[in-house]
Amino acid sequence: MVLMASGSPEARKLMKLAPPSAGARGADRAARRPRTSPTPRRRPKTSATNRAGNALTGNRVCFSPPTMRARCLLLPTLLFACSPAPPVQLAPAALPTAAAPSAPAPSASCPPAEAPAPPPPGSCLALVQAEADHTAALFAAALAPSRGQLSRTQVSLLEEAPSFLRTCREAGKGVRWIVRTDVVRTPRHLGNVRLEIDWSLVRVAADGTRASFSPASRGAGPRPPGETNYASDALESDDEPRFDLVDFDGDGDPEMVVLTAGELHEDGRWQQVRIYAHAGGAIVPYAPARGIEASAIRDVDGDGRFDLVYHAPYETIAPICTTGFGVLAWGPELVAHALPDGTFSRDDAAALAFAKKSCPRPPRELVPEPNGWWRALDAIACARMWGESEASVTARLSAECGPPPKVPGADCDSKCGDRALYFQWAAIPPPLRLR
Repeated sequence: MVLMASGSPEARKLMKLAPPSAGARGADRAARRPRTSPTPRRRPKTSATNRAGNALTGNRVCFSPPTMRARCLLLPTLLFACSPAPPVQLAPAALPTAAAPSAPAPSASCPPAEAPAPPPPGSCLALVQAEADHTAALFAAALAPSRGQLSRTQVSLLEEAPSFLRTCREAGKGVRWIVRTDVVRTPRHLGNVRLEIDWSLVRVAADGTRASFSPASRGAGPRPPGETNYASDALESDDEPRFDLVDFDGDGDPEMVVLTAGELHEDGRWQQVRIYAHAGGAIVPYAPARGIEASAIRDVDGDGRFDLVYHAPYETIAPICTTGFGVLAWGPELVAHALPDGTFSRDDAAALAFAKKSCPRPPRELVPEPNGWWRALDAIACARMWGESEASVTARLSAECGPPPKVPGADCDSKCGDRALYFQWAAIPPPLRLR
């Protein structure tokens, strides 16, 4: 071996001819890189399939690691299994003149594709599949007359059915609750395309017997003729209903809780909880919850039972003086406390303790600030629930607000611009008495 000094001309000549090593290349790049704060390298985005190491074998996709069993991809719709990929179409000039090549033999790591087994009859998957086909046919029929008059964006928005129409809840003992689409309409409403869906709750017993109920858009009763219980357009938008099962009375046959909400044009948002039971072979409103206009359901005292949170009778849609628009005005949160027998109490110890969180003491001032109508409504409701009479609350409002203006609405920027609404709430009988 011949050793040469690193600074000699021969050494420099050999260094120019020899390819640099990986370490030398890195050092050279580091020397040329401007001195800035280091930037963390980002890991390239990979899908779950790439991370698992998928391999193409024949014309199917399967997972290749030997530690994993060969599995096929399950699409989100749960309606398809591993199916052959479409063949690649070649130009006629590129096709060989010899006989067509035979299909590749199945690999040992990817078994032959098998047709998916149909879901068991009466299962949630089978019921949802049947309802999805029924809903798709209704949507296609509703869009057919107006398809040529709508833009592509409008058609794409209307073609996709809301997800709540694919609801299925298992109630035990082979009982399932689903949602059925009754009617789909796409009328024009004030120049906008409006989606209207009439839907029903359906209870499917273990033997296949069905009971159906179409609830009203507001309230627990049945849907009146000509009314739709789901609508969506530029002016009015209903949130998709949510469904859950709660056994309030402990009889082993849980009740269906339906939470609906939405937004009315210029009238603010609304939210409502409705409860339905199965009695006498039919779906009916849950009797102990009748008259309770609940807006939420939760366990307020930690006893393991779901209570109904409400604002009524301190809840109304009223125009606000400063804007002229209607808003959903509500007062303090109250609760109907769930009892072990499935009934509810609005004035037991738990209900009174919950009300005192919103009204801890009698208010000293009814209208605390200008344009603070929501605080004034809370104070008026709390004063009545703490035992103050209508006459006393009305006298206090008159003293705090002063005489009304000669021109209605002329005092919108004053302390009591919404005095008419204040006096209206002062006349509402309180639902309970705090002490």
